Amino acid sequence: MSADEAGHEQVDLIGLLAGKTGRDETIAMSRHLRVCPTCTEELIDVVVAHAALTSAVRADRALALPPRAPNAVHAAALPANWSGPSDPAASALPPRALPSQSGEGSQPSRTSRTALRGRRLAAVVTVAAAVVALGVFGASVVAGHRSPGQPVVAQGSLQALQTAASATGTVTVVAEGSTRHMIVRTRDLSTPSSQEFYEVWLLDPTTRKMLPVGVLSPSGDGDYAVTAGLMAGYSAVDVSLQRDDGNPAHSRTSVLRASLSV
Repeated sequence: MSADEAGHEQVDLIGLLAGKTGRDETIAMSRHLRVCPTCTEELIDVVVAHAALTSAVRADRALALPPRAPNAVHAAALPANWSGPSDPAASALPPRALPSQSGEGSQPSRTSRTALRGRRLAAVVTVAAAVVALGVFGASVVAGHRSPGQPVVAQGSLQALQTAASATGTVTVVAEGSTRHMIVRTRDLSTPSSQEFYEVWLLDPTTRKMLPVGVLSPSGDGDYAVTAGLMAGYSAVDVSLQRDDGNPAHSRTSVLRASLSV
């Protein structure tokens, strides 16, 4: 997190929702959101905008159909005068009252807050459109509808270890230049407690060297970007159950593991 000109901490809400923030940063954001009504309202706006864009994508583009020219939601560059989602339901959201604050000067005026939130929402909606487009790309790769320019270079099946035998999943690694997109999809993993979470690791079975690549989302899925050179040193993927105790090391509780093969 960083601070703006007024000294207020800036939270990477898009990165948080997309599962791109690191473990320590995610914990810090969670603590900040619990005590900051301004950022909490921004988070609500981002979630609503993301939901509206996701709904538009689902209605306009079925994954089983051949790709077609992107529309305003899918376009990499939106029109310069575009200020928000075209969905009437998203633009007609009723205003919400902010929590009361004691002490003069402790918060900007309601008018300035509203204007600031409006500018920020226009920006995060644009970024959310890119997040939705990336999500559609990842899902299409798993479904087998991938671009010829995005070849699958490795894949594997996740097998249950220290968890229910029914738990399973897949790992698909897609090449994009010097970047490797590792797409993890799991099924039947039990819901962790409020003090636990699942984390994805790259593993070298020979040396037992492990590299954390990100937290698995509550949906049980995750997309992670790794450089080709870095990934070349690993041939397996491990999913661990971690405690939220501030210790970044592997918990030694591996619930799923897959060997990667071409």
